[in-house]
Amino acid sequence: MENKKLLELKIMPLVLSSLFAIIFFLLLFFVFFDREAVLENLKYKNFYLNYSLYIPLVFFIFSIIIFYILYLVKIIFRFKSVIFTTFIYFLIFWFFLFLWLDLLLFEPRYAEFLNLIILTFSYPLIISSLFIIVLVIIFSLKSKKS
Repeated sequence: MENKKLLELKIMPLVLSSLFAIIFFLLLFFVFFDREAVLENLKYKNFYLNYSLYIPLVFFIFSIIIFYILYLVKIIFRFKSVIFTTFIYFLIFWFFLFLWLDLLLFEPRYAEFLNLIILTFSYPLIISSLFIIVLVIIFSLKSKKS
């Protein structure tokens, strides 16, 4: 078996995105999900309780689509280095990280439902994104040593 770089494996986008979605779901469901959401509007409360656990699936699909679009750019322009693949992973997961950091720290909270969504999803998404970024750094350093 040839010595292939870990980030260049064809299955790696699915592995990293699946790991991201699993960590995001587990943190959301067991740690940060508010089952007794204090919302005055019953319509929003039912929507939150029924559909908010599908958000990790949406982020999984979104990260896979973005990765393969950027990977298509890599194929079209014939980039051969592992640096570009590492850059693709960083671009995807840094985007998730900074999106929710911006929403958590800088955006004003106008509605009660929006406040609940930001507080519920921000911490699991930040932790999962940081975990995947650290994994990508470890895998890229391992690839450079071999």
